[in-house]
Amino acid sequence: MFAAAEGQESTTSREIKRPCAGILFQPFLSARGLEPEAIAVVRAAGIAIRVVAAPLAGRIADRLDASRAVLSASIAGIALLTIPPLPGAAAEPAAARHIRNNV
Repeated sequence: MFAAAEGQESTTSREIKRPCAGILFQPFLSARGLEPEAIAVVRAAGIAIRVVAAPLAGRIADRLDASRAVLSASIAGIALLTIPPLPGAAAEPAAARHIRNNV
């Protein structure tokens, strides 16, 4: 549509670069002692979970005809998984404590 000025690339030919949160995740995990192979497994697991969870949630929402309820439940579940525990609360999940105490 518009010609690029001489010496400049057109917007259609240049690569548009956007930062994403994924570039911050690797240094975060490596600072906590994970090896590069373990970081790759963690990132691949996240992708696999998204590939499975999105269609599953869509199917459940369609079957129940309750898309708002399924979306709300998904948001609540993610919030519960990502919110750090309160100060003084046990950081270990109850299931892990149960297994550790009964072994």
